[in-house]
Amino acid sequence: MNLFEPGKHSYKEWFEFSKKEQRGVIALLVCIAVLIVFRVVLILQPAHEPVNGSEYFEVIQWANADKQIEIESENKSGASKSRNFPACFSFDPNSCDINTWQKLGLTEKQAAVILKYVEKGGQFRSAVDLEKIYAIPDGFVEHVAGCVDVPQKNYVFDNGYDKKVSMSVYQKDNGSNLFIPVLVEINSADTLELRRIPGIGPYFARKIFNFRQKLGGFYDVSQLLDVYRMTASKLDSIKDYIRIDTALVRKLNVNEVDLATLSLHPYITKREASALISYRDKHGAFGHINDILHCKAIDENSFQKLRNYLEVP
Repeated sequence: MNLFEPGKHSYKEWFEFSKKEQRGVIALLVCIAVLIVFRVVLILQPAHEPVNGSEYFEVIQWANADKQIEIESENKSGASKSRNFPACFSFDPNSCDINTWQKLGLTEKQAAVILKYVEKGGQFRSAVDLEKIYAIPDGFVEHVAGCVDVPQKNYVFDNGYDKKVSMSVYQKDNGSNLFIPVLVEINSADTLELRRIPGIGPYFARKIFNFRQKLGGFYDVSQLLDVYRMTASKLDSIKDYIRIDTALVRKLNVNEVDLATLSLHPYITKREASALISYRDKHGAFGHINDILHCKAIDENSFQKLRNYLEVP
């Protein structure tokens, strides 16, 4: 069949498009034009020379060196700032007020932390002790090390000997040139008075008071180690503020005390108390306090602790 046969099909019919076909052709031509333009731009773009490895390394090295200088500069600035304190003068850190600390170069907040520490019973015996205050800035302790002056006072105790201790709680004796610490008599003090002892707060004041009530009183400061959670280091820090009047110790009449009362004493077990009462009932009243040792249930160690709380009228 001849497509170009006159009267039937004309070659012009092959180039006639519908509107939908015309839009498709236009879109295709636009895409081809965009691709051609993009390709031309790439060809005309100037070529980049490859970066030399050594030159690249030098650039990185320079950048790092510049950053290191910046860091060192900041460190030097900070160090200089931390050491830029006013001229130092002699002072006792246990008695300084907030104005004194500020004159030494601390801020009001930093000074407040130190004052709170002292109010809670903290003590400074040397410049090194200042390092335990977290708020103190770097370089301050080194700056004031030669200016810290904690007075060493002679204190007179009831046993007559002098002992040098560093304390801020003391009073001057009018009859001598010695300084006497403000001691708390722990056999008569209530919980509020016990809290006057530096380092003793509500918790330990209550524990000491309750143990004393069960015990009948203290006859030696070492007995405070029998108080729940009392440590040797804490006792060492408070013992210079304590006075003991042994005349106030309550004693039990060993010939009259009953089992229930004796069993409550901290220094005797219920079994020992029962054996002691049984021995008394069997052999009669004790003539001397040492006769308690005749009871086999009471050993020497128990007797030495208990004898201060028993009496034979």
